[in-house]
Amino acid sequence: MADWYFDLQHHQPASAQGYLTQCLLASRLRMGLSSTGRGADDEDVNVYLAHLLLSLTEPEFLALCQRYASLRDQDVFHAVEDAKDDAYLKYVVYRVNADHLLVGLGLFHSIGNASPRWFARDRSCHAGYGQTYYQFAAAYHQQLSHKPTATSDILRKLSSGFDTYASLLTQTREAYFQFVERATPGEMDRLVQELQSAGLPPSVHHLRDELLDGYSVWLKHPTPELRERLQALAEELARRDPEFRRGAFPL
Repeated sequence: MADWYFDLQHHQPASAQGYLTQCLLASRLRMGLSSTGRGADDEDVNVYLAHLLLSLTEPEFLALCQRYASLRDQDVFHAVEDAKDDAYLKYVVYRVNADHLLVGLGLFHSIGNASPRWFARDRSCHAGYGQTYYQFAAAYHQQLSHKPTATSDILRKLSSGFDTYASLLTQTREAYFQFVERATPGEMDRLVQELQSAGLPPSVHHLRDELLDGYSVWLKHPTPELRERLQALAEELARRDPEFRRGAFPL
């Protein structure tokens, strides 16, 4: 994911990392978390959480989750056992699972395909796993560096304040991450047009829709101009979407 978002208020691209950090800081204020005392020590955690939110669209992070993340603590501990003497891999397993639980509980209000009733009953259990995983991740990171590190300090803060940080992600979601749910289809169409007129690349979803619509027209009324446009769309999709199959649209 490119490290930008579009600032609707100022009508210009801006840093996604900076935007997410500002969202987290504003959410802290809404929750009444003091900017002094513990709050003053949380700047590093805010940066970590902003990076974590940004990583949710990164293939590398999703691949790690797919490979190591599990709701069963037995699976996590078995993965650690399989790592044998590889302290770095143990650190990765614990950190990935801790991040997975923090995001699942705080941002998405769900764990896997759990029903709301099942989720509510076991939330404290999963939060406890998250605290433990962050604590182990901190220990292994410190072991790798042979001394306390900034990362190990952050992971210990996440462990001790797991419920608070999960609530912070919930507050951030409710305040800033429900744009699609609140916008009407007409408003979304106008937004896409404004973004394109501002020179920003269209989304993969929009490219797919445009290709499908155009291809339907081309099957009925093929023209050289439309064929050239569809070829350009297909090439752009093939570049940006690894799941796109060019052969599905013979021209």
